[in-house]
Formats: sequence, structure tokens, C-alpha cells
Amino acid sequence: MKAIIFFTYFLSFILLKNSLFSQNYFPTINNWEKDQKVSVYDENTLYEYIDGAADAYLALSFAELQVCGYQKDNIRITAEIYRHSDNDFAFGIYAKERPENLNYIKVGAQGYLVDGNLNFFADKFYVKIYSLDISENTLNAIKELADKIAANINPDPKMPEILNLFWNDNKIKNSEKFFGQDFLGLSFLKNAFQCEYLINENKFYVFIIKRNTSDEIQDIIKNYHSFTKQKFTVHPNSVYYLSDPYNGQVFLHQKGNILFGVYGNYDKKFIENKIINIKL
Repeated sequence: MKAIIFFTYFLSFILLKNSLFSQNYFPTINNWEKDQKVSVYDENTLYEYIDGAADAYLALSFAELQVCGYQKDNIRITAEIYRHSDNDFAFGIYAKERPENLNYIKVGAQGYLVDGNLNFFADKFYVKIYSLDISENTLNAIKELADKIAANINPDPKMPEILNLFWNDNKIKNSEKFFGQDFLGLSFLKNAFQCEYLINENKFYVFIIKRNTSDEIQDIIKNYHSFTKQKFTVHPNSVYYLSDPYNGQVFLHQKGNILFGVYGNYDKKFIENKIINIKL
């Protein structure tokens, strides 16, 4: 009986600690009154807060949203912290919503400020802070709030490490994306990073998929062959060209537990030289 009571108190303490820890991401800022209550939404209730956009978040391993407001006179700032399963998925939803042609700011791993909206991501969190008021004082308060939340999450967050495998030459700046499922409309292509490239007005797309083992990557290649109705045979250089009915000719190259792929208007020799010579 005592053991049951102890376990119950211990479990309650852990749950309370996690709840308080989450709420502590919201700091105080001078001269602004912070809401007493933090609103919390999970995968079952997210539709109540962002009905039209919920599916995009849920497809990227959304776990929890916490919302807190700050009031000063008749001006209100709202801070939203979305928690996803890991850094890749948080980057995925951030990258899905970010505009490409912006001057980005150093907050979290990366962020941007447009009018009264400041968005950034850090670790497994995607943070959105906004106000209808875009006066200098309010924008300064939004920046201060963003810096404090980012510091509470992680003072030194990183971009997903796999992005370092994309080469910079001819890459369209800030075109990096992450797709959690059904990449290219194919159920066997999951957790894929993609960048866009442009050479002499020819645009092509490079994607990278990482798995735990090389066998898992080979299974993906086999599934792609099956989808395109092409016979699979192991290529000595692990280079494959597939005729995808929806995406044209797709280049695939396996490097251990990592798959590189290319589609669009690309030059075969250029791509083979670039990707085969990438050092892991």
C-alpha cells in the first residue's frame, strides 16, 4: 500500500514538473503583463486553435502547443510554442511556412521578422510570436520575448546536421525543406530533406534520406523500382536512374545508410560527379 502511495506521489511530481518546465519557456518582459494561464493543445485538440492548418502540423509529428499572451494597455502580444518529436520535424514545419526571400535574424537556430510576426525554431520547438501592433516599442518587446524563449529552450541550437550534405554552389538560398511522409507522393519515401538548385535557368531538386541501416536504404530503392515497374539489380556504384511517371527521370545514389536523389532538369554527369564525391 505504501509503495502504491509513493508511486502515485512520484508520478504526480513528474507530471507537475514537466508541466511547469514547459510553462517556464514563457518568460516575463518588462512593462508587459503576462497571462496567468497558459493554454495547451495536443494532437487531438489542435484543430480547435488552428483548424485549417492543423493537418500540416500533425503530418510533422506535432506533440503539443502552448500559448501565452502578454498585455500592455490595449496592445497584445501572443506567443505560441509548438513542440514536435525532434529537431528535424520542428525544422520541417518552420521551413514549410517561412518565405524564401527574407533577411533572416539570429534567434534560435534560424528566425525571421515580418511586420509584427516573428517566427523561429530551436531544437524540437517551433515558436511564433505576433501582434497586430507594429510600433517600435512592440517590435522591441517581440524581439526581447523571442530571445528569452530561445535562451530557455537552448542557448546554442543547431540546424539539422544532414543539411550540411547539400553543396552550396547554385543552391537556391533557404530552399531547404523537410517532408515527414509521402515525399513525392510515395508512401515509402519518409523523412526526406530537399533543396532546390538552379543552373542556367534549369531547376532541379536534390533530396537526402537517412535511415538506421544500409539495408533500409536498399529497401527504399527496391520499392522505387517496383513502383516504376523496373527490375532491380545492384549497381556497382550504387547509381540508379528511374523513370518516375510523375517526377520524370530520378537519379538515386546510395552511400551506406543515406540515400541521395535528384529530379528535375539536371545534367547527369554533373550530378553523378557531385554526389558520388560527397564525403560522409
